[in-house]
Amino acid sequence: SHETMLVNSEMTNVKHKDTIIGLPPAARTVLCIAVTLGRCTGNVIEIQVLKRWCIDASRHGMLDYSGDKQFSDLLNMLSNCGLLRMGENNLGDDCYTGLLMLSVQLEDVEAALETMFGNQGFYKTMVEHVQKQ
Repeated sequence: SHETMLVNSEMTNVKHKDTIIGLPPAARTVLCIAVTLGRCTGNVIEIQVLKRWCIDASRHGMLDYSGDKQFSDLLNMLSNCGLLRMGENNLGDDCYTGLLMLSVQLEDVEAALETMFGNQGFYKTMVEHVQKQ
């Protein structure tokens, strides 16, 4: 029934929120950037674009970006938590040509991130900047 579906989706939201809050800071930052990008692209994100934003975030001190290995580890972590889905073509060595799908509702992520980031400057700036593109 419709009510059961609503309850299930609320349960999922709570689970995602806990998952997000439990992530290491770097993974949360990557997710945060992904969600912001996803809002403008219908939840499908090019990994290269995400990577560029992550490097940018590290320049602003929002993320300790230590290279490709760490980046792909973070993506795998988010994927294993069910927050992102990797495209089929990401299984090769060159995992930067692929696409990501967000598996979470923007609202859930924002709710979780709001409680953690509040109104940190970079996050707000990034949101505004991405939305302009």
